[in-house]
Amino acid sequence: MSFAVIIELATLIAYTVIILGEKRRREFGWKVVCGLLAIGAIVQCASMAIVVSLAFRIAPTMKLIRVLDIPL
Repeated sequence: MSFAVIIELATLIAYTVIILGEKRRREFGWKVVCGLLAIGAIVQCASMAIVVSLAFRIAPTMKLIRVLDIPL
């Protein structure tokens, strides 16, 4: 998730540069911003998938999961 924050910070900086730039920079810059947003979303999805998989490995030891009989 820390890497995703760095990517999102780079996206924010790129967005600011595009908005303040001239027409040529705006035309090319949106492709860069879209790419950075896509990479950031992929990194966030991957990190959340890792967190969820680790949580479900630990879950059988938790009393709440046993009480609710959630299948793993």
